[in-house]
Amino acid sequence: MAVLNGILGGPHTITTRGFPELDGAPGGTLESFGLVGDQLAEFGETADLVHRAVCFVPSVSAVSIRDLDRQDDLYADIDELPPEQSDLDDFLLSGNNDPHCAMTSELGAWVLDRLPD
Repeated sequence: MAVLNGILGGPHTITTRGFPELDGAPGGTLESFGLVGDQLAEFGETADLVHRAVCFVPSVSAVSIRDLDRQDDLYADIDELPPEQSDLDDFLLSGNNDPHCAMTSELGAWVLDRLPD
């Protein structure tokens, strides 16, 4: 659920049903709300930013595992799934919920290990 106030008036309550809560799932993050809040501040507006960042790409989505119909699906132990549960032949998940597209030394080493000699 979200409650929106702004140039269109408000408050407007937005709700959904039957969808997993992807914004809090494990995976890469993006400061979506932080970016909007920062822009609003440049125009003299304020925003109550409880969370600057949200999950931008859930890990289960990034490695293309089965359907994500239930909340529990977002927290599947990917390392314990049979290989045929993913559409990818090989992947490595970061040990942390890093910002989207962050190249950590852990991920960089994994990529370099797979380059041809």
